[in-house]
Amino acid sequence: MKDLVHQSIPVKRAVKQVDVLSPLLFNICINDAVDMFNERDSDPPSLNISVIGCLLYADDLIILSTTADGLQKSFDKLHKCCQT
Repeated sequence: MKDLVHQSIPVKRAVKQVDVLSPLLFNICINDAVDMFNERDSDPPSLNISVIGCLLYADDLIILSTTADGLQKSFDKLHKCCQT
């Protein structure tokens, strides 16, 4: 298994973790992004006939993929979405 390298990411803007607006802002921003994780090039896993490219709960996001390449593509899509 490849060793993961972690680097600090400076946070310039944020909503406080306990802020009541945090889940609402997350939901507004993530609604349009959910479908991109279910695209075939992201290699999402499936359960019966349902494709599950991500899991959402409150203000948390878990991105799922069956391959490392698919996961990287999902991260790239999320990055582009966040920049937009």
